[in-house]
Amino acid sequence: REIAPLGYNLTLRAVDKGTPPRETYKATQVHLVDLNDNKPVFDREIYEVDVPETTPVNTPIIRLKVSDADDGKNAQVFLEIVGGNEGGEFNINPETGMLYTAVTLDAEDKAFYTLTVSAIDQGNAGTRKQSAAKVKVNIVDTNDNDPLFDSPEMEVSINENEPAGTSVIKVTAKDKDSGENAYISYSIANLKPVPFEIDHFSGVIKTTQVLDYESMRREYILRVRASDWGLPYRRQTEMQLKIKLLDVNDNRPQFEKVDCLGHVPRNLPIGREIITLSAIDFDAGNIISYRIVSGNEDGCFALDITSGVLSIACDLTDVRVNEREINVTATDSAHFSDVVRIRI
Repeated sequence: REIAPLGYNLTLRAVDKGTPPRETYKATQVHLVDLNDNKPVFDREIYEVDVPETTPVNTPIIRLKVSDADDGKNAQVFLEIVGGNEGGEFNINPETGMLYTAVTLDAEDKAFYTLTVSAIDQGNAGTRKQSAAKVKVNIVDTNDNDPLFDSPEMEVSINENEPAGTSVIKVTAKDKDSGENAYISYSIANLKPVPFEIDHFSGVIKTTQVLDYESMRREYILRVRASDWGLPYRRQTEMQLKIKLLDVNDNRPQFEKVDCLGHVPRNLPIGREIITLSAIDFDAGNIISYRIVSGNEDGCFALDITSGVLSIACDLTDVRVNEREINVTATDSAHFSDVVRIRI
């Protein structure tokens, strides 16, 4: 029937054996009744389609074409997804063969599906025939994810006086997308200049100058931005980095007054205060102590190392000179001040 769908038109002839022979003709039409002897046939064994992950639900993505050489119900084909659709991500119209999305797809969760679609004709029970085809669905990544830092806020410390170019910290951001959508570059988004720079690709933050605890800000807050390279637009996010500058003992104590000159009567009693020395240190938290360097070999004067009070320690009437010169210094345990002369 599939070869001769219109059947056959036969012409029959009957001839007798008389003399002369006589004959007659009769036309007969033969119709062939269809049997369900053909399977449905897909126009391809394997279909492949790319679907952006932002495709809306119920979007048609591809049509599967099926033919059956039989006739009538034997040629009426219904399609059904029989494999690879465990999550119900896709639907198929059983009559038209159009494949649709059924849920919102996410390339980060699953980027590839292999569906098995079955086509079965509607012949009488027991004679129905079926075939199958594969549909490979590639979920194409789109730039739908922002870069994310490991932490939205961080705090680090750095010593003052480190050379320019000293590494402070390396920040890292990740992007769930793929390809260029996941490539990340870094920048500092502060509106006002800061003495720091960031490597656009590695995320390493470095100083751009020598930092001084005493003369510069002691705390900086950086807005660090991570941007992907996605199209049609880039996505970005920011984190806050607090950088604290630590004081280093890099300053010598300095006396507030130098080359002091004063007069005292000889009859001052032992223990009487003469002068209170005062030195300052620009470094934070340093404790200053005072020492006599020279000029007090006879121990006639006493210097309180903590308060800086210089007092009488002997009977001045026994001192035969009219002038004494005492040299003192101050220290923070690491650095010494210039020697200061006290003339009495």
